[in-house]
Amino acid sequence: MTRRDHQDPNVERYSVPARPDTSLLDDDSTLVTMFMAERTILPSPYYFTEVQVVVREEMRKTLTEWMFEVCMEERCDRDVFPLAVSFVDRFLSIEAVHIDQLQCLGTACMMLASKVVEPQQIPSCRLLQYTDFSVDIGDLLSWEMLVLKSLDWKTNSVTAHNFLSHYLYRLKLPSTVESCLQPQLEVLVAMFVMGKFVLCSFVCII
Repeated sequence: MTRRDHQDPNVERYSVPARPDTSLLDDDSTLVTMFMAERTILPSPYYFTEVQVVVREEMRKTLTEWMFEVCMEERCDRDVFPLAVSFVDRFLSIEAVHIDQLQCLGTACMMLASKVVEPQQIPSCRLLQYTDFSVDIGDLLSWEMLVLKSLDWKTNSVTAHNFLSHYLYRLKLPSTVESCLQPQLEVLVAMFVMGKFVLCSFVCII
């Protein structure tokens, strides 16, 4: 995987992802454990009506679309975006926020997710640039700590992307089909995370 160097955007850095561990993929108890872990961190489906006063679903959609664009621009690991949105939803499930705090929340969650997933986090200075400096470094660091405390420091969360490798492994598809299907599934997961519930057709060349 390649991404831009944070000091020099003209330089690319390379990272080597870990190979799938077949001993874990073969063990059904791994998948059961993941489902159990997911249940412990699921956000409330009713937080727009029970917790939030001014934040509405369309505002969350706008925020997550912006977060997705930032993650794509930064060539983030595929797990960064869904993990960051998971942090946002979990926070909004327990804390009411104002409209002008949403972007700061999303920025802090992206920084946290990047720290959890990637070998080199997205620098805070670059994240501030994506906000057109409507968020300053003091606010970003304060919100990072606020999110961590609100989530009880439980940041190693299971996301939809974590299940993809297990499902694809169990399907035993030809490698050519799997290599074609996986990126389409990743896009579909991102669309669901953003709230774009649409029917997608997957076209694979076998």
